[in-house]
Amino acid sequence: MPCISGTYDADTGVLLQAGLLPGGTTEPAHRQAAASGDGQTRITVATAQALLDTGASQTSISPRLAAQAALEPIGKIPIQSATGLMSVNTYYVDIVLRFGPQSIVVPNLNACEFDSGQAPFQILIGRDIICKGVLTMDFAGRFTFSI
Repeated sequence: MPCISGTYDADTGVLLQAGLLPGGTTEPAHRQAAASGDGQTRITVATAQALLDTGASQTSISPRLAAQAALEPIGKIPIQSATGLMSVNTYYVDIVLRFGPQSIVVPNLNACEFDSGQAPFQILIGRDIICKGVLTMDFAGRFTFSI
C-alpha cells in the first residue's frame, strides 16, 4: 500500500501533489486507442496541489484546472456549501496521487467544480477517495496517508 508522510500547516491542511486526466484515460482500452504511431502511449496530466478535505463527500476541481485538462462538463449537480445551495458543473475524471516516486490512479470519478479563489490548491480530495485508504493526522502537524 503506497504511503506518504509529512507535515502540514494547521491553517491550510494536508496538501499533496496530484494530477488530473479525463475519465477513463487510464483504462487499457483507452490507452490502446490513444497510442501514437510508434506504439507509445502519451498522456498529459494536468498537475496541481490538492487538499485532503475530510469535510467534502466528493472530490472537486477548480474551473481553471478543468480548462487546463481540456475537460468538458458532463452535467450539473446541486451542492450545499458554506455559502448555501448552488448548481455546479461535474466532470468525469481520473485523479493521479503522487506518493514520492510512485503514483496511484483513482479512476472514473465524478468530480464537481468548486471556486478555489486564492487558495493554494486546485483539487479537493474528498471522502470518495480518502475512504479508500487510511489518513492519520496529529496535533503536532504530522500526517500519513496510504491508499
